[in-house]
Amino acid sequence: QSVFYQGGKRFVYQIQETFLETGSSLLQAGGTYLITGGCGGLGFLFARHFAKTHGANLILTGRSALDEEKQAKIRELEALGSHALYLQADSCDVSSMKTALGEAKAKYGKIHGVIHAAGLAGSQSLFEKDLAGFRKIIEPKIKGTLVLDEVLQEEALHFMCYFSSSSAILGDFGSCDYAIGNRFQMAYAHYRQEKQLEGKAYGKSLVINWPLWKDGGMGVGEEENSKLYLKSSGQRFL
Repeated sequence: QSVFYQGGKRFVYQIQETFLETGSSLLQAGGTYLITGGCGGLGFLFARHFAKTHGANLILTGRSALDEEKQAKIRELEALGSHALYLQADSCDVSSMKTALGEAKAKYGKIHGVIHAAGLAGSQSLFEKDLAGFRKIIEPKIKGTLVLDEVLQEEALHFMCYFSSSSAILGDFGSCDYAIGNRFQMAYAHYRQEKQLEGKAYGKSLVINWPLWKDGGMGVGEEENSKLYLKSSGQRFL
């Protein structure tokens, strides 16, 4: 249990069950959705789901250039009845994201929702890495989150969804950077939702603290480390 003392009061951090209401989806048939890290393990799982269930227009971004593997993924999405576009853009770079979004909007018009799935898993222990290595892991989660808000501030989004991790609460086996980046996204989603309620931001803000996905591409170092992490935290692969 985590305990926090403030103003002479003792607060205890607790987890409570919640339920999703039927018909509360923010997705719409034929909507246009941006997925950063969209050709990565988890990003592409959702791109495929959106294509299959909503016939969505999908804008997938990533840092690497379009290659045959990515082209095959785009063809798969289109075979499911979707329109898909891959754009090489670093989510931490304002200029490249503005260019990519300009190209996407010229093709599809309005963007209705965003999934920020871009990220890198930490591997080395905090005591083994240098500052550059630390920044490399936290930047997609922190700077990337801020850049998205900057480049989409005039877009009338229905939602902004951050793919965080249970490591934000449970820790990340001593790497530290990955846990911090995901914890930032938790805090920022709450901050952004408050702005939206005040009429200062577009779209509902959501953050999902995913556990490890079997096919999500984000393990904890070696396979044995992932198994130990799951066992010690009482989780299993999704």
